[in-house]
Amino acid sequence: MEKQYSIYDAKAKLSEIIRLVKQNRRVTITERGEPVALVIMYNTEEKFNSDERLKELEHNGILVRAKKNIFKTFKGVKKNGGLERFIASRD
Repeated sequence: MEKQYSIYDAKAKLSEIIRLVKQNRRVTITERGEPVALVIMYNTEEKFNSDERLKELEHNGILVRAKKNIFKTFKGVKKNGGLERFIASRD
């Protein structure tokens, strides 16, 4: 059974929430009665795969990927770091 706490209660009862989660229970945090967060057990065995997570977010309509690459790359062009540019501008 999933338990719910308001944000106010969650702040006051964090230790209790952690105990429940350690028992493999899910805890929902609500704001004005609407769910805003889900606290679940952290699985150290499960490896995080960013590509799979992005596909999942995209599938659920949470994420929309850019149509084109907005970052330009300049091959073969070396650009000094910020400190070097700053020092050069001071001369």
